[in-house]
Order: sequence, then C-alpha cells, then structure tokens
Amino acid sequence: AELDWPLEPDLLALAAACAGVATRAADSDRLERAFRSLSVGAQLAQRGRDSGLARTLSDRARAAHGSLVAAAAPAFRAALEADPDLMRLPGEAPPARSRDEGSAHLRRLLTLSRRLNSEDNVERILDEVIDTAIELTAAERGFLLLRHDGGELRPVVSRNFAMGDLESGERSVSRSIAEQAAQTGEPVVTVDAGVDERFAVAASVAALRLRSVLCVPLRQRGAITGCIYVDHRLRGGAFDESAATLLGELADIAAIAIENARLADDLRKTTREVDELNRRLSAELAERDAELVRVKADLPSRERLRNSYEGIVGKSPAMVRMLDVVDRAAATSLPVVVVGESGTGKELIARALHDHGPRRDGAFVAINCSAVPEPLLESELFGHVRGAFTGADRDRRGLFEVADGGTLFLDEVADTGAAMQAKLLRVLQDGMIRRVGDSKTRKVDVRVVAASQRSLAELAASGTFREDLRFRLEVITIPVPPLRERDGDVPLLVEKLLILLCRNRAVPKVTRAAMRALGQHRWPGNVRELENALARGVAMGGDVIDIGDLPEAVAASAARPEPAKPAVGEDLRLKPALVATEQAYISAAMTRAKGNQTVAARLLGLSRFGLQKKLRRLSGEDDESDED
Repeated sequence: AELDWPLEPDLLALAAACAGVATRAADSDRLERAFRSLSVGAQLAQRGRDSGLARTLSDRARAAHGSLVAAAAPAFRAALEADPDLMRLPGEAPPARSRDEGSAHLRRLLTLSRRLNSEDNVERILDEVIDTAIELTAAERGFLLLRHDGGELRPVVSRNFAMGDLESGERSVSRSIAEQAAQTGEPVVTVDAGVDERFAVAASVAALRLRSVLCVPLRQRGAITGCIYVDHRLRGGAFDESAATLLGELADIAAIAIENARLADDLRKTTREVDELNRRLSAELAERDAELVRVKADLPSRERLRNSYEGIVGKSPAMVRMLDVVDRAAATSLPVVVVGESGTGKELIARALHDHGPRRDGAFVAINCSAVPEPLLESELFGHVRGAFTGADRDRRGLFEVADGGTLFLDEVADTGAAMQAKLLRVLQDGMIRRVGDSKTRKVDVRVVAASQRSLAELAASGTFREDLRFRLEVITIPVPPLRERDGDVPLLVEKLLILLCRNRAVPKVTRAAMRALGQHRWPGNVRELENALARGVAMGGDVIDIGDLPEAVAASAARPEPAKPAVGEDLRLKPALVATEQAYISAAMTRAKGNQTVAARLLGLSRFGLQKKLRRLSGEDDESDED
C-alpha cells in the first residue's frame, strides 16, 4: 500500500526541521544522528519537488557519512559504506575520496577535549564520555566505572544498561572484565567473549550471549581511577586494536576532565564551607563588637564626660562614676554635699562644680567651718557692722556677700553648732542674711557646696545635725572615693604630684620597688598622705626615688601581701558567715582534689576523719561541734 504523504509545503517544512536537527547534532559531535537527519531531510525535499534543497541536504548527508565512516571501527566501515540511507540519497554520489583517518580521529578527540575541559559538572562530563565512547566504537551498550573511597569500582553512568541491573544481576559482567582492566592497567579486547578463555569462569558472559567486549582503564597521575566498558551482544569482532587505542585516548582525556571537574567541585564545596564559616565568623564578630560597644557604653569613661576636669587626676571606675555625677551637678545651681574622707580632695570637687557651672564668672569662696571658733564663724559668714563687738571698728562683708553670684564652699559643715545650723537654714530657705549687730537684712544669690567626712544622714540620725538643714543642703550628694578604692590611679597621681613638687628642678624617676610600695599602701590619709610621701621621697632620693626614700609605713607595704577583704552584707551575724566560708573552702578543696577526700583533707590542713565530720555537719547529718 502507498504511503499517504503530506502536502508539498509540509514536506519542505519537515525537511527544514530535519536540517535543523542535523545542525544541532553536528555541533554536539553526534555524527550518526546528523547523517540520519540529513538523509531523511533530503528524501523529504525530493518528495516535495525542491531539487535544490534535496541536493544541498544530500551533499551534507554524504559529508556527515564520510566523517562517520572515518571515526568508526574498521570492522564496521564496510557495513557503513553500504548503509541503505546512503543509497537512498537523491543525486549521484561523488567519487570516493581518500581520508586521513588518523587526522579525523585526532580532530574528533581534540574537539571532545576542548568541550570536556570547559565543563565543570562531573555528571555532564560522564554523560559526554560514555556517549562518545559508544559512538566512536559503534558499540551497542556501555557504562563507566569509577573507583570510590575504599577502592571499590562502582558504575556511575550507563547506556542501554539499567543501573539496577549493573548493581545486581549483571554486576558479575562488569566486575569480571572491568576489574581485570583495572588490575592490569591494560585494555581488555575480545572478539567473541563466549569462546574467550579469559572469561570462561564468568557464567554470566555465556548466559548473556556477549560477543564483542572492550574495556580500557582510566589513569590519573599513575593510578587507575576507573574504566570505560563497551560491548556488543550480536556482532563478533566489533572492536579491534585501533578501537582499543582510540578508546584509550578517550579514556586519558576523560580521566583528566573528570579529575579536574572533581577538583573544581571540591573547590566549590570548600569555598562554600569557607564562605559559610566566614559568614558565621562575621556574624559572631559583629555580635561581639556590638556586645563590646554595649560593655564600653556601660563602663565608666572620662571621654563621655562633657568637661575634661584637668585638675582632677584619675581614670579608675570609682573616679569616673564620681565625675559623671559632678558633670551633671555642675550644670545646675542646686546645693551639693561632697562626702569623703580627709585628704580625698573635696575642695577640688567643689571648685570643679563652680568652674564648670553657670556661676563660673562669679567668686568661689571657701571656709573650713571646723577651723573657725563658733563665735567668730557667724561674723565670717554673715559679716558685721561697726561696733557690733569689741574690735569691730568698721563694717565688714561676710563670705555670703563676697560669694554673691558665685559659690560658697562650707568645708566640714557638720562641725557647726545648732545655732549656726539654724542661721544657715534661713539663708538656704529665703536667701536673706543679716550682718552681726545690724537690723537690716540683705538678699544674696549664692550656691552652697558643703563638705563632710561623714554622711549627713548618719549625723542627722544621731541627732548631731539638723534634719531640715540636711534636706536643704543634700539636694545632690557626691561621694568622693578614698585612694585605696581608686584602682590604677596611684601612678597617675604620682606623676602629677612629682611635677607639682619639682617646679624648679628635674622630675626624679621612681623605681619599680618604690612604685609597687606606693601601689600597695592603703593610704589612710588619701591623696594628702601620698603628696607628703612623695615630698619626702624628692627630698631624700635626689634624681631617683627608691623604696628606702619613702616613709617607713609606705615602704613596709611592699613586704606584706594585701589582705583579702570579705564582702560584708546586711547580715552581720558571725556564725552564718563562718559556715559559708567553711563550705566554700571545702568545696574548692574537693574540686581541686577531684573528689578525693584524703587529698582534700591535706589541702585543708585537716585529718580525713575531721573532713568527713565537717561534710556530715554541713549536709545536716551531724549537728555536733567539730573542732579540729
């Protein structure tokens, strides 16, 4: 029966489509597919009565067929020359030309090498290699084995094989032949596997009726990394030595390409891991930087203060916390009480409040209330008129009037009597003063800064200071830390005080031993005592101040360790504190001894029985006393 051919325009469209398929196949080095597509296209063009297109496609088909024959195994060339599709091509075949088969193979492998080396995906390379191997050898089936961790050869890609079959039923075929190639490092070629004595022990060879088999090893840096296996179940003699050589050359190219792709894949994985580690590290660093910023923000720092306070030396946390209060108090005109031990520099703090406050252009007046007798203190503070008392031969302004518009510093205000405290209270309430012996009051605008060695709250509670005056004075309280609590400030103070003490001479150097003694001393007299110690050192030491040049009490500090001061809370009962201390020492000794009671008892200076008794008592099992 005649075929029901499509209309001529449809035939030409199909012919053009076949030409497109052939072009793509040729670009991918699929010579047989290109030849078949061009052959079908030429016959369609002839049916569509387009002789020019038919002739063009026929010429292209014959050229593709010539390349296919040149690349085929010698055993198949005769069959390819008599291909029915070649005979059905329209037009006359051109006269046979001599072809340089070696050059054609070389060009083919060169093209493949370029394509493989430009590819970095292992799976695509494996597909390209097995397809090219089957096409070059005109094999029926094929697969590629690679050596994995542990040295086992495993199939990674196949054609016309089911991967499940390779792993199970036909596995003995791949192993019996492929492992021989991998062990010997030589190609395995058989014309008829069924009668080949090398495979007589492989029952599956005969059962599967294998005829032609070719297997070549993959080499990389002298090591066998796998092998390429192809076979043909129907044709005997399908592969010869030239086919083995050609497949070996392909295997060498494939081995390099596979290794390069693996290395590139490992590099990408390593890069991703490094990038992930860098990302996590960056996140952790950012988090730590943020935490560091928060910690720095929480830590006291002179850099965050509004004023520099150059006359006040010290960078310790205690000093910076105090200066932070000074910084805020200086911006106001409110009364301030400065509380601190003798010699801590309370007047220096009062002057800083004045110099950095809104009254800096006014006068700063200071008086030590404890140094002036009570009868004279009123006249000193409020003034007097002529004739107010014996010797008052003229009017005199008091310190409140002198400090009008400025600051009055009342040092040791707690030493004033009850009558004077009442007069101070009136001034703080309404800003009015009256000179001694005068009947007229005067208005003053004074900021009062008072100082005391003891807390005014404690003095008011004991009844030695007026509670209402305390409330008027103690609007802002600034505690000044003693020198022993100012960690790290002693070297800074030493440097500053030596400069002040040596105005007309070179500043002497301080030895390490002397500086260590200065740092370990408790300084009950605070900065004033330190200044006196340095003054003695300058006088006794000359150009270098050593430990022997310091006062005896200071020099002795270097010889004794600083005693640890236990933290004291609200509960001052001795027994609970002793129990807690004992428990802490026993726990530390047991930890250091890793639970060994004998070793722990030796560390504690106890007998093992004494330690066990203490452990029982601390656990509540024994209420008896355990004096050891």
